[in-house]
Amino acid sequence: NNNKPTLFITYADWCLPCIKAIDEIIELGINKTINVVPISLDNIDTKPMMVKWLMDKKPGFFKLFKMLHDKDKVFIQKYNLRFAPSLLMINNQGNLLFSNYNYDEINKLQDFIEQNKNFE
Repeated sequence: NNNKPTLFITYADWCLPCIKAIDEIIELGINKTINVVPISLDNIDTKPMMVKWLMDKKPGFFKLFKMLHDKDKVFIQKYNLRFAPSLLMINNQGNLLFSNYNYDEINKLQDFIEQNKNFE
């Protein structure tokens, strides 16, 4: 609904680097600059457990983000995602602006956002 691009983060509730990625995105304020949408890769059968875990461990999570679940793996297949966490930024026209399949390089995301503040 706004002109900001959207950063999709694939994650799983058992994945410590995924939780670290979400924590760091919040800590760095990236979620204030662009839209952020975490996409769960967990099995749909574990969703109630995942939601409880997030509410216990990350009480602000649902206030900051709308969580999506890719139960049919459509998003994962479209963007050839094989690992979690993966970071993909897409503009309002659906064009891929940024992708990174190695979370250890979050500084690349920070640099990209800094260099493209207007995202026009």
